[in-house]
Parts: sequence; C-alpha cells; structure tokens
Amino acid sequence: LLIVTAPQAPRPTNLDDLKGKDVIVNTGFAADLYMSTLPDINLIRLPKVADALNALDQGKAYAFVTASF
Repeated sequence: LLIVTAPQAPRPTNLDDLKGKDVIVNTGFAADLYMSTLPDINLIRLPKVADALNALDQGKAYAFVTASF
C-alpha cells in the first residue's frame, strides 16, 4: 500500500518512481523489510503508523509504504 499526499505530483505509478525520494516505513514491519531491498530509495523508519501518517502530512517524506491486510 502506497500513500502519498494530495499535492505530490506527478503521482507514482511504480516503485521506480520512488527512487531518489524520502519514503516512510514502519520499523521492522513487512514494508520495511521489502523496501530495504530496493536501491536508491531513502527510507525513513518510524515506529508507529500514526507517526508515519503525521510525518507524511507534515511533508517530511514523499510517500508512506505499508502492508495492506
């Protein structure tokens, strides 16, 4: 699951669009483990989903990646 804020343009259409960008993940979760295998993406690891959404809302990253259940 990829979450970006409304002002972000252009919208990402694949994972390559995240290269060179700051992307939030939750520390130690599935998205963190998966995104860690991809090159050229600057991961910002935060402990809670609420922290990630707040940081995204404050413009501290381009996107938040998390697992969808």
